[in-house]
Formats: sequence, structure tokens, C-alpha cells
Amino acid sequence: MKKTILIYIVVLLFSGMIKLNAQCTLLYKPISMFNDTESFVNYNFSDRADCYKDKTLVEVMADLKLPIKSFICLDSDENGTTYDGIYIFLAPYDYIRYQELCKGKFFSCISIIWKTPRNLSEIEPLLRTIKVNWTNWTPEVENLLKNIPIERVGSVKR
Repeated sequence: MKKTILIYIVVLLFSGMIKLNAQCTLLYKPISMFNDTESFVNYNFSDRADCYKDKTLVEVMADLKLPIKSFICLDSDENGTTYDGIYIFLAPYDYIRYQELCKGKFFSCISIIWKTPRNLSEIEPLLRTIKVNWTNWTPEVENLLKNIPIERVGSVKR
């Protein structure tokens, strides 16, 4: 009986380890392996989204290896007091807006959803007034957001 229980426990532990490892089965690929930034972002941050669960923004940025230029907060309540996460862009907001308005070109971005909603008041002093909750990426923003636990990431076609 003890032997059966021991075998059962070992099987459960082993199956749990397989499940944990199966979450991130695709290998990271550097941008040099892609023809464009959009393909790089889609593969590494959408196809491999499970690789970033329970990670932090620092770990996402380490894989991104491209400078973040701007971001937008994602409101999570109708009062606008919390935000669920951010969209990060590899181009400044002004440039993205110009391309969208004048040339009909849209940019992909990376969505980052926090494990728990954050209080918007913690980031409000760092937000610019170009558009509600839009700002350029700065060292202050990075420092504030870098260690927040992530629930999920993905690429978003705008």
C-alpha cells in the first residue's frame, strides 16, 4: 500500500513538472531571424506568451532587446482609478499618430497585463497630456513598472 501511494505521488509530481515546462515550449528567436519587427513581436510575444506568465517587465524587456518609445495604460474600471496593464510601442506616440492619420499605416504593439490591477495615481505624475494615459517611455516609467508581476503578454495589431 505504501509503495502504491509513493508511486502515485511520484507520478503526480512528475506530471506537474511536465505541465510547468510545457507552458513555454517555443524558443526565443532574435530579431535578426525575422524580416520585420512585426513578425518578431508576433512570434516572441504572442506565440510565446506563456513564457512571460509570472515574469516581470524587466524580463520582457530583456527579450525585446529594442527600445520602448511610448506606452498607454489600460484602464480597468469605469472610474479610471486603476489600470490592468499597458501597451508598449517601439515608436514614439507622435510618429505613430502621424502614420495612422496620414498614411493609414498601423503599428503592432505588445500588451502587458498585470496580475492585479494597479492604482492609476501611482503613474499619473509621469503621464503626458498628448492623449489620455499616453506617454513617452522614460527611465522613471521603467523604474516604476519594471518589477510588477505579469499575468499575460501578447502582440496587438493596431
